[in-house]
Amino acid sequence: MPVDLLQTQLQVREKSKQAGLRLSELNQRKGQARGLFEACCEDIKGLTARVEKALEKNAALRCAVPFSDALHCTFPSPAVGGAVVVMAADGSQIVPSRHDRVEFGVINTGIFRMETGGDAANPPTEIINSRLLYGDDLEAHGKPINEDLIALWRDLDERRNLVEMAARETLPVAALTDGPLELYQEPKQQEEFTALFQDYLFEMRKMAS
Repeated sequence: MPVDLLQTQLQVREKSKQAGLRLSELNQRKGQARGLFEACCEDIKGLTARVEKALEKNAALRCAVPFSDALHCTFPSPAVGGAVVVMAADGSQIVPSRHDRVEFGVINTGIFRMETGGDAANPPTEIINSRLLYGDDLEAHGKPINEDLIALWRDLDERRNLVEMAARETLPVAALTDGPLELYQEPKQQEEFTALFQDYLFEMRKMAS
């Protein structure tokens, strides 16, 4: 059944008017947020007390807690002499589907490596690691794995591959990953998530050392 273009055209015009109003409201909210930030950025004790009070009402609150410096502090980057290796990891996945003739999954991790300084003898390289999931790989504790769990495996593989490659370098390494530092997913297999999260912390400690 085709789309009614006349109806759609009228709706596009109406939505366009609403978009302008939403943009104006968003800019106003940004100004208010900026003003609140500037007014509170040095009140570390007050901000910490607010976070603690909010945690009493919501134990699952996800919020950064101020430490000792004002929120608007900036710090110069340390001077690094000579070449530096930059590594960036990103991954993708194929989620198993019971509707496929053969049920399988794939976790693909790519790492891009580059040395600063433009040394022609060491051009940028790409390293790819692919992991096929089949059979018993598609279950965790007797339950079928889901998309959230595969995303956790992918995130862990990215960090683990970065750690392994960084350990072989002799130059200083800057390692980059896509997404937040913390693994924050909510798979149904809570036991499996807890184990993976401990593995993730282990890899992060290795990276720090």
